[in-house]
This record gives sequence, structure tokens and C-alpha cells, in this order.
Amino acid sequence: MSTKKWKNKELSEILSKKFGFKMNLGALNESKEITHMCALHVTHKKSGKEGHPIAHTLTESGDISHYTVEFDDVIVENIAVGDLKILVQEEHHHKRDDVKDHDEKKPVVKEEELDEAAKPDFPDVDGDGDRKEPISKAQKDKKEKGSEKEDKEDDGEEKKEGSKDLSKVPPQLRKHVGKKMKESRFYKLVKEEVLKQLEEVKKKDKPMNSAMISRLKDPKKIKELIDKYHKIAKEQENLYDNKGDAYYDETAEAYYRAANNLKVQLRYLKEKK
Repeated sequence: MSTKKWKNKELSEILSKKFGFKMNLGALNESKEITHMCALHVTHKKSGKEGHPIAHTLTESGDISHYTVEFDDVIVENIAVGDLKILVQEEHHHKRDDVKDHDEKKPVVKEEELDEAAKPDFPDVDGDGDRKEPISKAQKDKKEKGSEKEDKEDDGEEKKEGSKDLSKVPPQLRKHVGKKMKESRFYKLVKEEVLKQLEEVKKKDKPMNSAMISRLKDPKKIKELIDKYHKIAKEQENLYDNKGDAYYDETAEAYYRAANNLKVQLRYLKEKK
């Protein structure tokens, strides 16, 4: 038994003998308001989702080890402080078991379920109706469906183009010349496309991170950024669809994720009013 528990027990026995009643010191401690630093706005490090704590553990010294956090579409219980990035906090006092107002209709899940439960809806790129499917997989499925048809069309165009260009070349040289012409056209197209994409990449700014978004206070500006990020994400999807470069897929997901975080910030500002 700790010294503290022993002292409480002894005090309770002394009061009982002297005044004829018992005092539950444990219950007294539970009802006491404790001053502490409390997080108001946090980001879950692994999933990147932002939310607002509605409850937490609390020791008599004001230490907090776990938070229960309300996110945009789900409530997650007992998230360790180390798994959260605190964006806004303040010093206040309340009882240990206090719970803030929240949407009681939202599902309550464990932290390990957060990634699946909070996964944002993505555009239905391949038309199969699955909006939880990652963009990369949907793009791959779409490319596989149309790859054979596109290959046949490309082969037909190349043959038609080649026979026209080689009509005046001696028959014994057509194979060799045709191969060189095809390689020349290919490298020219690649070079033009690379230069074009480099210019586009230079013009585009990177999406704002969670810390930057949390500092935005103008709802109008936030709405404009949401529309802008959705537009850029769709452009990156089209580039990935045409070129198959994972860079465009990752960029699209980054902009969609930033747009979702902007929506959370917009909701937070509305609730704050």
C-alpha cells in the first residue's frame, strides 16, 4: 500500500471514531476540479485526420495520457498523447470525468480502426461504384480495361503512318528506315511531354499541410482553396491516367487529403461561432 493510500485510510478511521461517520476520500478526489493544459484541436499522426478532443484521462497532478477525439465522421477512444499532434491547447480546470458536447450519432471505434473507418471518399475513377478504393488501384483497373483496345488502335495508326512515310523508300531498306523513323518519333514525343510536364509542375504550388490549414480563419478563403485543390487533384488524375506515373497519383491523393483537412477546419470555425 502506498503512503498516500495509507494516510487516507488512517484519516478515514480517525474521522469515523471521532464524529461517527465515514468519508469517501476517493469520491472527494473524483469531484475535485483539476487545473491542466488541455488540447482543443489535434491531428492524428498516422492517418492525418484532424479532430477535437471530447474527453481525456487526468491525474491529480494534471497529467494527461490518452484522449477521446471526435473527428469529422467518427469518434476514437483512448488515443495515446504520443499518437497525436496538438495544434491548439489551453489551460483550464474541470473534473476528471467531464465530457464535452459531441455528436452522439457518430460511430465510436478504437484507434486501430481509425484508418479504415476514416478513409475519405475518392472519385469513382474506374466506374465500379467503389469510392473507398484508392485512386492508384482504380486507375490501374481502368487502364487494364482499356489497354488492349488502345494498343490495337495505336498499332493500326503506326502501321498506316509508316507505310505512307516509307512509300518512296526502296523495299530492301524499308524495315531499317521504318525502325529509325519510329524511334525518332517516339523520342521526340517523350521529350516534348517531359518538358511540358516540368513546366506544369513548376507552376503548381504544393498543398498546405495540417499546421498551415489550422491557422486559416477566413471561411471564404478556405472554400476557395477546397475548390482549387479538387481541381488540381483531378488534373493530376488525368495525367496519371495518360502517363501511368505514380508521381501524379501521389500528388492527387495529397491534394484530396488537404481538401478534406480544409473541410474539417471550416466545420471547426462554424462550430466555434
